[in-house]
Amino acid sequence: MYKRIKQAFIVIFFALIFIPVLLSDKTGGAKSETENRYLAKMPSIKELSIGSFNNWLNDNIAFRQDIIGIKGYIEYHFLHKSPTDKVIFGKDGFMFYTWDDNIAIAQNKYPLSEIELRKSIKNLRLANDILAKHHKTFVFSIAPSKVGIYPEYLYVKTADEIKTPIDIFDEALKDKVNFVNLKQALYKEKEKNKDMLLYYKTDTHWRQYGAYIGYKQILDEFNSIGVFGNKKEPYMEVELVKALWTGEFANMMGASYILKPEETFNTVIVNSKIMPDDLPEFINNYQQKYNPFRVFAFKNYNQDKNRKILVIGDSMFGGWNLPQLIANHFKNYYHIWQQKFDNQTVMNSGADVILFEIGERYSRLVGYVLNDFVQKNYRPKAVISSDDIPEVMENGKTYSFNITIENKGEYNLGYDYMTIIGVSLDSNSYDNIDQKIRFQLPKDTVIRPGEKFTYKITNFTPDYKGKFITFKCGEETVDWISNSIKVNLK
Repeated sequence: MYKRIKQAFIVIFFALIFIPVLLSDKTGGAKSETENRYLAKMPSIKELSIGSFNNWLNDNIAFRQDIIGIKGYIEYHFLHKSPTDKVIFGKDGFMFYTWDDNIAIAQNKYPLSEIELRKSIKNLRLANDILAKHHKTFVFSIAPSKVGIYPEYLYVKTADEIKTPIDIFDEALKDKVNFVNLKQALYKEKEKNKDMLLYYKTDTHWRQYGAYIGYKQILDEFNSIGVFGNKKEPYMEVELVKALWTGEFANMMGASYILKPEETFNTVIVNSKIMPDDLPEFINNYQQKYNPFRVFAFKNYNQDKNRKILVIGDSMFGGWNLPQLIANHFKNYYHIWQQKFDNQTVMNSGADVILFEIGERYSRLVGYVLNDFVQKNYRPKAVISSDDIPEVMENGKTYSFNITIENKGEYNLGYDYMTIIGVSLDSNSYDNIDQKIRFQLPKDTVIRPGEKFTYKITNFTPDYKGKFITFKCGEETVDWISNSIKVNLK
């Protein structure tokens, strides 16, 4: 009898181990709605390794989600702790996302370096210039993080005077690129209407009412820059309807049933004139190339609308009734829910307006997202057309001289475009020929195609081992773009 019981336990033990494996998804790659990501695929023979196999198994083993949900429920309801390091608890039922340096935003510690900011400003200005050349209006916006709007609900220490990436970009982009500062509008509404929350307590995103405030700010910007010509588009009216919403933090904790749905208000658009539309060819092509999270299109049966818009952004602009609100002001509305500013897609869209949005916690990636588009279009070219640089310089002696740069390309050069005057050393100077001797053009300098700019270099004191140095114009961190002026050393 004892032997049979022991054998039964052994059978059950191995069944518990192997049945989940046998019932696992052998293909993998499915989209996990609870985790908002794609699960690992079964690796091919060429890709097979212990790591890739474990990734597939961990993501696709049978009953995985049920086990995660039970574990999360116990930890949250009985142990009173967050089941995931992605979420921390705040005051009054607020919860906050922790990954992607999100909390650092409220502490003035978000890792946006000076060079990352300058690259972003450069690519934003170039995107604006390139699209303007093709008769398209470029608009940029950063969706505010909840920690920047409601920092008072965080238990962690925040900065006394919070300056978030939105503030930094707004200051750097003044009158240079059409920038929609949504933070200001949300702050104003928060102070005016304290009883109406703009963000969910159990989600990273704004509520539909918060998105409506954002929409009005976007429309104000469109009207201000003349997107609709001389006409000013009025706001779409909405009705607020009571609703329940289960925040995404529940799924991050393991299952939707872990958190109680929170009461909210949804917006119902009054007299909406749009309907879903077939996806155009350029979006179908994009889907095949990049497999975005989501794409969609609307058409407007209001005959007064004659402009088209393409929106490229993330989840903040991809839901919450915001696409439907914006779509009511355009003949056609196209939306790509992914951070990939693809050149071919943008140029083939036929859109009059390109609206690019990125979440605040991803704002350090702005330059990277736009890089493909810029590289496909921007070919800077300059000539040092005149100078009074001495033909020979003595090491240790101080010199002042002028260098005149002429823009021979099709697009602007200047400070925001990271145009520099650089000094290169000969091979006898150091093991590394290029020693990063750079002269930044003055801030706000813009050299338009065909224009010249004279830069005065003062108190330049060479101290090099080589026989000569060369001066030339370049694009910082990218390449040289002009002729060289050779100076012998003695």
